[in-house]
Amino acid sequence: MFESEVEVGEGDQIITLSTCDPATAGKDGRLVVHGKLVKVG
Repeated sequence: MFESEVEVGEGDQIITLSTCDPATAGKDGRLVVHGKLVKVG
């Protein structure tokens, strides 16, 4: 697991990407990545 110092609030926009990843947990393995939309600049 990876932990970051990014804070997520109720009004934030989050994207979740999920895929099968048998390399990490056998045939039922999953890899999930969450991202937070932020303004640049």
